[in-house]
Amino acid sequence: MLSPQDLGLIPDHDLPSMTAGQAYVIPIDNEEDVYYAIFDTEGQPLALADSRELAFIAIRQNGLVPVDAH
Repeated sequence: MLSPQDLGLIPDHDLPSMTAGQAYVIPIDNEEDVYYAIFDTEGQPLALADSRELAFIAIRQNGLVPVDAH
């Protein structure tokens, strides 16, 4: 599976230092809407959310700590 870096979403140096139990959220703008991609600490995509708030809620409901990645 492709990582966010492979997709060109974010460069490696922009990733925050991640620890186990965290998931990071990346806004994806497709010119019409903004979606929020959720990735685990290994860069595996987990889900897409319609809003940042929903992404953070989903992450917390799954026992993880949300982290913004820009």
